[in-house]
Amino acid sequence: MNFFTRTSAIFLTITMLSGCAKTKKTLVLAEVNPPDSVSGQMDLFFANEVKRLTEGEISVEVNPSSILGDENAVIKEMMTTKKIDLARISLFTLTSIGSKKAAVLTIPYIFNNRDHFWKFANSEFASEILDEFYSGPDGLKGLFLAEEGFRHFFSTKPLKSLEDLSGRKIGTTNDPILNEIIQDFGSEAIQVPFYDLLKELIVDTIDTAEQSIVNYRSNFFDSAAPNVILDGHTIGVTEVLITNKAWEELTKTQQMALLKAGENASAYCRKICEIREPLVMESLKSTGVNITEVNDKTPWKEACAETIQKQAIKNTYLYGHIADMGN
Repeated sequence: MNFFTRTSAIFLTITMLSGCAKTKKTLVLAEVNPPDSVSGQMDLFFANEVKRLTEGEISVEVNPSSILGDENAVIKEMMTTKKIDLARISLFTLTSIGSKKAAVLTIPYIFNNRDHFWKFANSEFASEILDEFYSGPDGLKGLFLAEEGFRHFFSTKPLKSLEDLSGRKIGTTNDPILNEIIQDFGSEAIQVPFYDLLKELIVDTIDTAEQSIVNYRSNFFDSAAPNVILDGHTIGVTEVLITNKAWEELTKTQQMALLKAGENASAYCRKICEIREPLVMESLKSTGVNITEVNDKTPWKEACAETIQKQAIKNTYLYGHIADMGN
């Protein structure tokens, strides 16, 4: 074999090995909550699972604490510039951009308890939520559902009953259903980006807001608004989505790995919610936060009954199946 033959053979071998090498890809994930929140921990677990299941082919870069903007800004980026590949998004935000199916899960008092939600999340009906926006070049594919716990109102002022909400200025998203029930409760809904909630509570632009108990602590809302009423008007359902562009650039094997990572992350989310929630509750009580239990939610449900009925009839099929799962 002469020099030129040997050189050609070496070049061919290098080319073949190069073609067989695993392609490294980094997906950018946006998160509004801090790393130690339930969602923040779930994101990191998901990232680790993706790396493990793809044997390092895909890395997920988690950007917490609203580094990439609030959820509305993130969704806009995902559907236009595509600079953000993945995001953990509240269903309230999806409702604000026109969701019809995801909106059903934000109807007040639709879930009786955590088990009721997870029964739905692990059912075949969950795919209707996950696939709702999966169409067209600007579409989004839902990978899995998760939760942050039931959401409750908290305030800078005493909060012992439904009547105490009357006249309050409540910081909220631009979700129409949430804003409607706030009005049903006799309060004023004021749109505030999530990352500004604490500041606006401190300067008294708003006096009340609502979040799950773990997010309430993780985001230091107790430092400004140490009064909580456990009304549980809705469960904080969230969804991890990927842009169609990023999804379709993956191989079938990689897609299956992301779905499996999502399944594992979803189960992990449930586990840490169940563990952390009672611990956070005890910690809040020990630091002097005024927590009011709601033993009878009937007055709360009656106050927003028209909103519940109006939203339920928009998708009686899905609403009916969810209701049946709670029986």
